Amino acid sequence: MIRNENKEGTVVLQQPPRGVPRDNAPAGVHPVRRRWLPMAVAAGIGLAATAGWLLYMDGNPSTRVYANTTHAVQRQILADGSVATLDAGSALSARFGWRTRELQLDQGRVQLEVAPSSRALRLQAGNSSIRDIGTTFQVERLNDGRVEVALLEGAVEVTSVSAQHTLAPGQQLQVLASGRIQPGPQLSTTAAAEGWPQGDLVFDATPLSVVVERMNRYGSTPLVIADPDIADLAVSGSFRAGDAHELLSALQLGWSIAGQPRKDGALELRRVY
Repeated sequence: MIRNENKEGTVVLQQPPRGVPRDNAPAGVHPVRRRWLPMAVAAGIGLAATAGWLLYMDGNPSTRVYANTTHAVQRQILADGSVATLDAGSALSARFGWRTRELQLDQGRVQLEVAPSSRALRLQAGNSSIRDIGTTFQVERLNDGRVEVALLEGAVEVTSVSAQHTLAPGQQLQVLASGRIQPGPQLSTTAAAEGWPQGDLVFDATPLSVVVERMNRYGSTPLVIADPDIADLAVSGSFRAGDAHELLSALQLGWSIAGQPRKDGALELRRVY
């Protein structure tokens, strides 16, 4: 519209001649459409930037380390809702993106109750990779380079540098330092696997050297095998984690083994004749 004022002071609004641009807009271009054009371009650039940022963050997710430096097991809720139970002296690194879930067991032992998701979870332990979608399993890195995997529920796929194996509930295996997968015996009972996350150590004909190593994880009084002849003695029983005196009582009663104090506070295990 064109605003004119006549001699009598009356304001008259008139339509501009057809073909004349309005508000300095080029002929044939609606001013509203002209204002929307840069806005649409800006929105497209914003979406592209957001998509690029998401792709970058998924490829470069931040890493969080869960380290248990105590003498007791710890439960951690991970970013995806999974529950990680870390054994004493264990460390786990977690990297989560919007498309991936990646974990790495740096040392020790962990039980994972994996939250269901369309994104498969992968756990790296030494030269082994464990792939899971939604299940409960345990992984332990041993000092000699071996990796032990035990499955409680669901299914996991274990891959090494040279082999691949799928576990079913109740099965376990070892991945040797060489990468060879060595299937283990069927879990005769899940008591040992289910015990340590609750603070109980269950042994079934386990060498005394292994029993002592596991008990030392949780106690402030270290046990030392001073007599090599008893290192392979098979021990069975259930003990509270960190309770060295309970274990010593059982060893003395069943195997005539006693603990002798040392100046550094450790207890030497010897057979009593």
